Amino acid sequence: MGAMRRLYFWWGVGGLLLVGADRGFGTDSDLRELFLSEYRQAYDKLIQNYTSIEYSYRGENPSGKGLVQMQEAEGKFDLNLYLLRSKGWVAKSDTREMVREYKPVISGGNTKYAFEIIEGGKGYLLRNWEPASPSGRVQFMPFIAPIADQWTNRTYLEIAEDAETKFLEMRDTEYRGRKVKQLTVVVSHLDVVTKKPTRTKSSYFFDPMRGWVCAGWTHDIGSGTRYLESHHEYEGEGEYPPLKVIEVGERDRQDSKYYEFRWRIEFTRFERLGGKLDESEFRLSAFGLPEPSSVAL
Repeated sequence: MGAMRRLYFWWGVGGLLLVGADRGFGTDSDLRELFLSEYRQAYDKLIQNYTSIEYSYRGENPSGKGLVQMQEAEGKFDLNLYLLRSKGWVAKSDTREMVREYKPVISGGNTKYAFEIIEGGKGYLLRNWEPASPSGRVQFMPFIAPIADQWTNRTYLEIAEDAETKFLEMRDTEYRGRKVKQLTVVVSHLDVVTKKPTRTKSSYFFDPMRGWVCAGWTHDIGSGTRYLESHHEYEGEGEYPPLKVIEVGERDRQDSKYYEFRWRIEFTRFERLGGKLDESEFRLSAFGLPEPSSVAL
């Protein structure tokens, strides 16, 4: 994943452009303009094909001591709306024998708030809710991967247009056997653990042959050699294929054999609904529960 010291060529709309021929680097403004000249043209189509989605998936992540957490989920999502019905259990890693089962949970979000509810004996019970961010956006779910980075909770277009994003490098490369465009930047965002502002060196791998979907990303972890990698698999060839698998793990630039699996989800359904979703489906009132009194709808 490290920088490749070779001649870099970028195929632009108008022909062959040479940028930063010595090491694949250019000035921040040049790289930003060049990337946006391509990506802005693709963005509207990406939004059309990867929002208003109905889905189901099966997920897993290790929980230590020879155990793995399993999940089955289904729902709908958009840039500002999501609904997730899930059931989960803990199983043995080797045999997948169930050890413990969790109560089914419904998670949802709209432009005003996010919530979690569970099914009680006589209906639904509210477990938690929290206001949406000032932007009116709830936390992205991982299946927004083709067009947005869940780690920073922004679309790739928002990241590229942000004046605080520093463009470091852009090059043609190969990622998981596919020819892609690698964009390396320093991104400003809130730390997912501390919730404090931070800056992270990140690389995004875009596949122009598939309509500029994101094939994966890396985010450095602190100042060491470790980094997180999110790999996105798609079903079939051509532009805008359905999302099939997302896997996140930790790697080390000084040890190519090191890999710590974090989590994986595999879609069993990824259906485009077309048109805008009805926000009323993504509120507490849709489940017979009162709306938060402090939220103006």
